[in-house]
Amino acid sequence: MTGLCRLSAAAALVVLISSQSRAADASSRVSAAKGATGRLAGRILAVDEKPLAGARIQLHYHDLVAHRWDDRWRQAQSSADGGYGFDGLPEGQFVISADSPGLATAWIHASLTEGQKLDADLKLAKAILVPVTVRDREGRPIAGAHVGAIETTGPNPTFWINDTLVDPDRRLDFSVKLPQSDAAGRLTLPPVPLGSRVTFELYHPDYAPARVAHLQVGEKAVCEATMTPGVRVSVQVTPSQLAARVGTLELFLMHLPFDHPSSLVSYPLPVDREGRAGIHVEAGDYSLFRLAHEKYFISPKYSRIKGKYVEIAPGKNDQLKVELRPTVALSGRVVDEKSGRPLADRFVRLLTPNLGFQRGPGRPGYDWAFIAAVKTDQNGEYTCRVPLGPVRLVCSGDNYTSRPDALDVTVSTKGPPRFPDIRIGPTPWISGRVLRPDGSPAEKTIVRIRGGEVWWIDPVVTDADGRF
Repeated sequence: MTGLCRLSAAAALVVLISSQSRAADASSRVSAAKGATGRLAGRILAVDEKPLAGARIQLHYHDLVAHRWDDRWRQAQSSADGGYGFDGLPEGQFVISADSPGLATAWIHASLTEGQKLDADLKLAKAILVPVTVRDREGRPIAGAHVGAIETTGPNPTFWINDTLVDPDRRLDFSVKLPQSDAAGRLTLPPVPLGSRVTFELYHPDYAPARVAHLQVGEKAVCEATMTPGVRVSVQVTPSQLAARVGTLELFLMHLPFDHPSSLVSYPLPVDREGRAGIHVEAGDYSLFRLAHEKYFISPKYSRIKGKYVEIAPGKNDQLKVELRPTVALSGRVVDEKSGRPLADRFVRLLTPNLGFQRGPGRPGYDWAFIAAVKTDQNGEYTCRVPLGPVRLVCSGDNYTSRPDALDVTVSTKGPPRFPDIRIGPTPWISGRVLRPDGSPAEKTIVRIRGGEVWWIDPVVTDADGRF
């Protein structure tokens, strides 16, 4: 992606909507919760370190239970010395934003453990409006190009705004309206700080994603961005009766290297009533292609194996077919193999046959597809949505493993309402000795163990007698 930039002076105030009662009520409930004793405080400063009084500060909170960010969760105003503070905060993830007339909104992430108190200063700089013209390779303007993500690095640490993601846990839009190009290919970025560096990504249904990187924001700028068609990847969703009403799928497509505009994580992929979907991406190697939906499991999934990648190019993996499989929610339990006692904090991985998978050149993948990894509660219980048909359960971790290694079950609407218990025991000790060719003990030799379910085991070193 290219960028030739001249900047024009402009100042703007980002006006955010006031807090809704829902967010205020949620804030009150969380503040009353056990352990809500954290504090975030600091000062709002100009870039010359002078305090800014009367700046509006907004606290945004990541609600793990509701799986979303609560925008404008709390609000405050800076004092005469620029100070602010939020008390009674729970453990979790926060974003603090601050704005003042004529200055660009400042953003910063903050993470609190229970009862932690952190200082977080924010600096505000003059707001600059950066105009952008989006064109194709022939220089023709492109209408409808959407800025889906924008990163700003300036007086504060790097911060991303992103509104293209399906998953609300990952969305970081905070009510900021990201622009779309008009008939002349023109758009204007949201106000950004003078002197900052800006990177933004462009999305369009008829072009591959593009990125303008490290644009230096001065007083005056005009930026030109170029988008290319790339490769159109067509997806046919089956069966037709389900595909006709599925709506939008969640796409995970990871380019090599991952830091590439065509790496799409939790990207919305609309499906028409004929089950057809499509997207334009750059040709190249990809480490993952998979689709997800809250009501269905979707296969096949293609993924990297031993240095082999999914190739996308004209005539290569640009016509794909996937199948929707209905899911049901089932619960199960992990217990000690000897006592039968329920065990908490054990991870259960669930897999299912990778139906429709066709191995071939440029199309690697696994015979079993990953569904989810869930953790048992204090009663040894776990719950997961799984597709109908064969499901494999594996429970292995630090110093424990399931017996048998994998428990295979068949899920049906008429079958048992629960998974059978997974019985686990301690991982067995393996001991041995390392000798040199002459039979003498090999001291301080590193010994590693490898296998599908032992990836967490650290290497060990032999003693003076070569033993481990």
